[in-house]
Amino acid sequence: RVDLMYGVDAQILGNKRNTAVAMGGDLPWDIEDDSTFYLEQAYINLGLPLGDGVDVKIGKMVTLIGYEVIESPANANFSRSFAFGLAPFTQTGVTFGYNINEFVIATAGIINGPDNDGVDTSGAFAPVNGGGNANTELSGVVRVDVKSPEWSFGTFNLGISSLFGNDARFNTTAAGAGGNATTPWDDSTSIAIIDVAGTWAKVFGHEPLSLGFEVYMQSQGFRRAVGTGFQDNSQDDLTVAAYGKYQVTDWLYLAGRGEYWDADDRTARVAGIFSRNNAFTPTFAGNPGGTDSLSIWSGTLTAGFNVWKDTLVRLEWRHDEVAGHENGFLNAQSLGVGTSAGQPQLRAGQDTIAVNVAYSF
Repeated sequence: RVDLMYGVDAQILGNKRNTAVAMGGDLPWDIEDDSTFYLEQAYINLGLPLGDGVDVKIGKMVTLIGYEVIESPANANFSRSFAFGLAPFTQTGVTFGYNINEFVIATAGIINGPDNDGVDTSGAFAPVNGGGNANTELSGVVRVDVKSPEWSFGTFNLGISSLFGNDARFNTTAAGAGGNATTPWDDSTSIAIIDVAGTWAKVFGHEPLSLGFEVYMQSQGFRRAVGTGFQDNSQDDLTVAAYGKYQVTDWLYLAGRGEYWDADDRTARVAGIFSRNNAFTPTFAGNPGGTDSLSIWSGTLTAGFNVWKDTLVRLEWRHDEVAGHENGFLNAQSLGVGTSAGQPQLRAGQDTIAVNVAYSF
């Protein structure tokens, strides 16, 4: 199987970390080149005749982690959740899947480190990472899917997935000559992800209604050069999301999503969310201690119209809010509005209205 993407989505997917502030690239909204191809998947699928058959995938695949997926029409909402932006998009390696019984499926694999698509083009990391791959260690992934029988009060599906490895998404900053070059100690950084997501279809036997939830937890090790030694701490994020969808008619559905993100300030900065304590410095080392966190809330309402065969039109409104007087969103508009200190203004909330048309064939 091979999946190829083209356009703005491809540009963002292929440069998830390079265009982020943390990797020294442009701000997230400053992506001008939309004429980019992106290889989403390229793998072979084999079946090993062990037990009832082991499903083996080798190559590049979409991640095992998460509630929402890359293909937009497959999600009830047009915009994506906080967890979708935090989790890896794809993985490269080998996975083994096994149907334990008709209700339980288990998958495990060995992959390259998270976000391997983001290749450093500056050459700064090349001495350690060879081709510029920001992940030098392998990671493990596991997922268990459990589905219930067809009960009168609905059906349930639960997915528990995890990624763990010895390479975080960023590299150690070396002191002295060499500036931002990686060091051999970078291999001691780590990343751990746990995601729990579930759906409840035909709620209390009411077929048009379905509910869902996701809890996403991520912790990354962080090692920074301090004098002749290194300083260790972790970069931790937690998101909780609740979903609802109601199929009003064959051609109309209504969907909602509510989210909360307890964000490490360094992670939030990548998404353009800043605290006044950060002095508005869009660099990864602005707060190496990582002692601050931001509370971010989001609500999304979507109306989907199946106007004709294979065509979906979605109208959506979304509101995002950052708690705390000193915190807010830094966007293209606020960059041009300075304070007395010459710093851009922050906006505590932002609203988005979107119209989306998707034709599937």
